[in-house]
Amino acid sequence: MFEFIIVAFISYFMGSIPFGLILSELLGHGDLRKSGSGNIGATNAMRVGGKKLGILTLILDALKGVIPIIIFLFLNFSDTLIALCGVAVVLGHVFPVWLKFKGGKGVATAVAVLLVSVPYVGLVFVFSWLLVFALSRTVSLASLCAVLCSTITAFWFATPYFIMSLVLCILIFYRHKENIKRILNGTELKFKK
Repeated sequence: MFEFIIVAFISYFMGSIPFGLILSELLGHGDLRKSGSGNIGATNAMRVGGKKLGILTLILDALKGVIPIIIFLFLNFSDTLIALCGVAVVLGHVFPVWLKFKGGKGVATAVAVLLVSVPYVGLVFVFSWLLVFALSRTVSLASLCAVLCSTITAFWFATPYFIMSLVLCILIFYRHKENIKRILNGTELKFKK
């Protein structure tokens, strides 16, 4: 029980660091929550501050999913604890206590978690995302399709990782509810070629 609490606490804390917001302020772009979509993730960071801010945010949001998983894998923790770590990290990103539980949408952190904990599932996510984005030029649609495909793939792996993938899928769909409405009515923003 103690291990569960430690893993959940450390993972949530790592996930809750709002790198997009911090970098935006440091690079002189102001508060991301007051610009663009108001989201603190990489897509809004890129729209507000350009490629440099977007890429840095993407890398750091991914690293906060990678680092705790690698640490717990190195410590030879069970699959159940690794899956708990993955969920807690993304929960921290999506609902950070420092920002009154209003964080990012969890995509970069979730794909990083999947790539490190269940590489085949993570690769399905990446390839699905790239394919849908290439066809649609819509980040949100690519993210939703990718998390759905990766969750279906995770069904064939160990139960803790399927449950982790399912929870991440539900979180990402929940955080994209406004995007889903815009996709359905044809008003979702696309990236120009």
